[in-house]
Amino acid sequence: MKVCFVVPYSYTLFNPETNFPFGGMEVQAHMIATTLAKRPGFDVRFVVFNHGQPARQLIDGIQLISYPRQRVQRSAAKPMWSLLPQWKGHGRVIALSHRKSTRPLYHAIMAIQEAIDRVRALPTAIRLYRQWARTENHLAFLASPYCQSPWRISTYRQIDADIFVGFGASELMAELAAFCEITDKRFVLFGASDSDFDPQYIPHSSIRNYYGCRAGHCHFCITTADRIIVQNKVQQAAAMEYFGRHSRVIVNPINLSLRGGDLPARQERKQILWIGKADMVKRPLLAIEVARACPDLDFLLVVNPNRPEVEEQLAKGKPANVTIIPHLKRHDVPVEVERSLLLLNTSRFEGFPNVFLEAFRAGTPVASLAVDPDGVLSEHGCGVCAGNDLQALIRQIRHLATDVQAWESCSAAALAYVASTHDVEHVTDQVIEVLEDVESSRTTARPTAVEPPSPFTST
Repeated sequence: MKVCFVVPYSYTLFNPETNFPFGGMEVQAHMIATTLAKRPGFDVRFVVFNHGQPARQLIDGIQLISYPRQRVQRSAAKPMWSLLPQWKGHGRVIALSHRKSTRPLYHAIMAIQEAIDRVRALPTAIRLYRQWARTENHLAFLASPYCQSPWRISTYRQIDADIFVGFGASELMAELAAFCEITDKRFVLFGASDSDFDPQYIPHSSIRNYYGCRAGHCHFCITTADRIIVQNKVQQAAAMEYFGRHSRVIVNPINLSLRGGDLPARQERKQILWIGKADMVKRPLLAIEVARACPDLDFLLVVNPNRPEVEEQLAKGKPANVTIIPHLKRHDVPVEVERSLLLLNTSRFEGFPNVFLEAFRAGTPVASLAVDPDGVLSEHGCGVCAGNDLQALIRQIRHLATDVQAWESCSAAALAYVASTHDVEHVTDQVIEVLEDVESSRTTARPTAVEPPSPFTST
């Protein structure tokens, strides 16, 4: 079976000598793809962005394919919503949409911004049309509102794959879904976060999510996928309730064989670790608040660059007990996690964070502000979740940092849980079941969504 993964930010995971940004979604995809490539009967390809590497490389038994290099475009002007004040705990635009009194302003801003976007996009649209005109069956792709880049479509057309696999609801995945629909390929979508199944994702909506993707495009890739794999029961319920789609829960994998000898004892662990992007989803500024409230504890924040204004606030507000670094190489992550007393998570939402699994593999309890996927912290005892109460989180961190018995109980629970549930070989077996099911259904019609009850009231 020929399977192609499309997860463009993954190149550094294949070539650790480079240092391009990646996240948990990329780690999950890389781990499944490399394990799948070792199984008999599977020919695996993987599409990544072009960072100057060869167009095709064979790494870890996988044919790595990069999009063509494109001309460097002039940097776009800042969107108009960047001029709005920042509400604590919310993005600028989303904050407006959450209040009835400001919702008309939200829709007005979106309409104006869309008009600005269209004007700015005209030169690119002309170039794209010229490219599309040279593409085989270009009229079908031009007719689709979800196909945006002839360069990407051309890349997919050159890949001999039976099934394409993508991660997360986005405009990129909508384009891949449209390509598969037009060319009669099969498409499997992995949910990458709880936010991928947002009830605001409705057909043809131009409202954009936090990452700038249009809601209508996100809706299209979810409802068009041949199969959907989700990370937890929350995502499974949302996929059915809001999109009428059945899905299968397959937990994120971890390679337990990478763990070396004995883990460091509790008394050898001196730091509290935080890993994530500098943005308003991962919320590193809240980690700074926690550190400021715990001056006797040392914190290491691995803050991947993303939002300059957040990075600036971190640099200005950093207390003496905090060390900030911009990244860790993939092979250094387990080392730092094993050296840590706790893993701190302040995210607004997640799917099932891969860094949680790194912590569990290392016997490191997790202290989470809001995220507790499928109750793994509260029900399995692998750590604590504060229910989005920052002061409660600070109290829980102090308790685990000082109570040896409580820490050791969480550590043992984490080790037992990850060994029984998340081993990459077992997870890959489940993914293969889905792929074989998709392949066996090639002669049948594509799945259609069950009409879900509307979660909205008319406006």
